[in-house]
Amino acid sequence: NTCQMAHFDAPRLYHSLSSQGKDIDAFRRVCLTAFLTAGIIAVLIMAGGFWTFGGSTAALLSSSYHPSDPLALAARAATLLSVATAYPLVCSAFARQAINLSPTLPGPPEHHQTMATLVTVASSVTVGILCSN
Repeated sequence: NTCQMAHFDAPRLYHSLSSQGKDIDAFRRVCLTAFLTAGIIAVLIMAGGFWTFGGSTAALLSSSYHPSDPLALAARAATLLSVATAYPLVCSAFARQAINLSPTLPGPPEHHQTMATLVTVASSVTVGILCSN
């Protein structure tokens, strides 16, 4: 999950490396390997869930297990940790792109990232409150 979430920062890392004259082919190889590995792991997890529960597999695989199953509880905790730690990557990338798309922003440039991050978090929280599921 974190590998797939980190792709938001790939353009920033690419431009940073290319401006420093670093080996871009190595960057491409690392990205390709990371995405393929993450994709294979995701497919194996989904296949394992389907092979275990068949057509009655819940959309969130860990919900298919009994609520008191200790391994399912550990999986739910790992999912929470993964989502919570990946959120800053998405939020930061979104805020950075919003700044890049804005023609002009008021105030000093060093405050633009902070303001964009605050607006992003406030918008996310508002949508979360308004959505029932």
